[in-house]
Amino acid sequence: MSQTLKSINPWNKQLVFEINESSEKEVEQSLMALDKSFQQWKSTPVITRCAYIMAVAAKLKRGRDDYARMMSREMGKPLAQAKAEIDKCAWLCEHHAKHAPIFLADEVIQSNAKRSFVRHQGSGVILALMPWNYPFWQVFRAAVPAILSGNAMVLKHASNVSGSSKALEELFNIESFPILFKSVFLRGEKAALVLKNPLVKGLTLTGSEKAGSEMAALAGSLIKPALLELGGSNAMIITADANIEQAVEQAVKGRFQNNGQSCIAVKRLIVDERHYEEVKERLEAKLKSMFTGDPLEDPDLGPMAREDLAIELEEQCICSLEQGAKAMFPIKREVSLFFPNVLMDCSPGMKAWDEELFGPVLALCSFNSFDEAIALSNHNRFGLGVSIMCNNPEMYLSRCAEFEEGAVFFNSFVKSDPNLPFGGVNASGFGRELAKDGFMSFVNRQTIVIE
Repeated sequence: MSQTLKSINPWNKQLVFEINESSEKEVEQSLMALDKSFQQWKSTPVITRCAYIMAVAAKLKRGRDDYARMMSREMGKPLAQAKAEIDKCAWLCEHHAKHAPIFLADEVIQSNAKRSFVRHQGSGVILALMPWNYPFWQVFRAAVPAILSGNAMVLKHASNVSGSSKALEELFNIESFPILFKSVFLRGEKAALVLKNPLVKGLTLTGSEKAGSEMAALAGSLIKPALLELGGSNAMIITADANIEQAVEQAVKGRFQNNGQSCIAVKRLIVDERHYEEVKERLEAKLKSMFTGDPLEDPDLGPMAREDLAIELEEQCICSLEQGAKAMFPIKREVSLFFPNVLMDCSPGMKAWDEELFGPVLALCSFNSFDEAIALSNHNRFGLGVSIMCNNPEMYLSRCAEFEEGAVFFNSFVKSDPNLPFGGVNASGFGRELAKDGFMSFVNRQTIVIE
């Protein structure tokens, strides 16, 4: 029997959106429609595909405020941050439309043949399994390069942002262009049925380590390519010569934006012991000044996306305290609202260190040599990114290879940028999104040889 998927506002518990779960017949019809469009789209000139994405960007800008309010109401994102997310999606569209003709051009390669080159072709319908924390950005990051590369996309979004999923389907529906994007509304355990459909040719997943490992295993058994962007526990290292005011500002912004619910957030702060007390004092002042409240009133922090997630974070914090960490403030949670905090004197072996804290809590520790800082940073199964706050980045460039990370940022928290490849190693996943790499994720690099 079909179930109803509901989006509940985590701030006031009011119903935001509800929709009936898609039936197997509806899923099949969506995939057939997308495959039919793909058969036409794969030979459509790249310049026409770019025109489509630019039309999506224009529609996105027109609906910016409505889309932002939907995100804020569904998962608690402060409204200004939701609007910034929409702006970033539009930027991604414009950037990729500008570069697609270059990235997807035939690649001439010298060989023993008279002429040889590589041509980039779309693969088919790509399944996107996306999380709730960035309801639009995560989808755009996957969909735009895939569609520009000649593919179509079916989205299975997180159930608690079904309203955003429906809005995204309508947003990508552009008059005079084929249907290239559809949403299906399913509980998480039914995503495997979509991937098993022979019309689906690949998987892109942003989400938990557990979901990623299970779906990647299934994709492998089906001989379908997969791209995984999973969890992270990024460290930020504050060196002896760092600008402490700037470092703390970056740490706070990098940890607490999006209510602390970001895979690339600063989750572990590793501070030169000479600055440890000063950093603690500055963090305490920053957190005391934070305004928490209704996301539509644009606070510094809104509620976490669901109450069960806030309860899980609370349990991780309590366990870490039992393991020897010290809380800067008493652990405080009111339903889905989790008040910002710092767990001090953390170390490997504690939950706050070994697990991903997906909420507004920062783990803090000190070091007395850069070798120790590297070891502490690497003492974690994730590998999405690391930040180094210092006066002279050139001094540390030669040490970058010692970090087991997908990215190393100097004097900033880790960010995603359409110009740069994005992705991680180890338990943070594999493959790269954005930049040229993102265009290559689901294309057939067809070799053509003329003797």
